Amino acid sequence: GVICDTLPPWNGVTLTKLASGDEKEVSAWELALLRSRKESEGLPVDFPYSLDNALRVKLSFALEELIKENPAAAPFVEMVTDKIAPSYSCAVPTAMCFNRILARLGSRQQESKKPCFYRSVGALLQDISCIRDNCLLYNNPESELVSSAVDLVITIKDAISRVVRMHNKELSEVRKADEERQRLVLLHCTTTSVEDDKKQA
Repeated sequence: GVICDTLPPWNGVTLTKLASGDEKEVSAWELALLRSRKESEGLPVDFPYSLDNALRVKLSFALEELIKENPAAAPFVEMVTDKIAPSYSCAVPTAMCFNRILARLGSRQQESKKPCFYRSVGALLQDISCIRDNCLLYNNPESELVSSAVDLVITIKDAISRVVRMHNKELSEVRKADEERQRLVLLHCTTTSVEDDKKQA
């Protein structure tokens, strides 16, 4: 891929898939080296890398509801400060909280004026994992807080996966309906053309 000098940064990187030749725009902060070729081959081929607006709204709604309904999310809603946790900024290089993630997702309205920070579902999952990783960095790995963070992230990722699968199913049904509609239109046009030819003959 080629890194451009233009802004905004999420349009600064373009990756080309070697297999299909299709180009996919991703943000610079989403780039990461895979540890091995085997790991790369294990990536799910049907994973939705792009985050369209309809899916963004669904994920924003689902995440907000999960945070409200799950008491374990309370310590991770607001940003942790050094006043609350001494030297936190020294131990944790990239602070993250659910309020920041929700703000990055943008409004739950279908037409949000502010662009979504995330350009893929993978980027959203990275920030969610960051909450767990930060908790591990600062706290005792054996603590209840760390255990709660690990379980919480698993729960949220499972919920996001369900939302994504349902969204993909809906898109697939819409595509099938469109294809069937096009087939019927083509069949009608072909039949009409044949009948007209017979009349002229």
